[in-house]
Amino acid sequence: VQAVEAGALAKPDRIVVGVMADKRPELLVKILGRLQVPIWWAQVPREGAAEAPEHVGIRKTATVDALIPLIESHAEAGGCVLVCGSHFVVAPIRAHLLSIPALDIDAPELTDPVSRA
Repeated sequence: VQAVEAGALAKPDRIVVGVMADKRPELLVKILGRLQVPIWWAQVPREGAAEAPEHVGIRKTATVDALIPLIESHAEAGGCVLVCGSHFVVAPIRAHLLSIPALDIDAPELTDPVSRA
């Protein structure tokens, strides 16, 4: 958000985000909301995932698989989508858009660093 506000990155016109419950999703969405663009909440497919917090900017809540075609069509139409949050959200979207298997770029044992012992 700071990079966009400083002009170092292009301003997205959509944001896709989803996180685990321990990541303070309300604060994250509040910060992302400063960009004043629609937020699509991605449901993290794991136990302990955060539910979409109450926020005026959240326009859609869906699974990652359901959001991928929306992201793809939006980008193909010239839109700019910022995807952020959990590895379980970012990795499959990135892999799909790059047409590569997620496991070729992400270790299968990769877990949330905060929950590592």
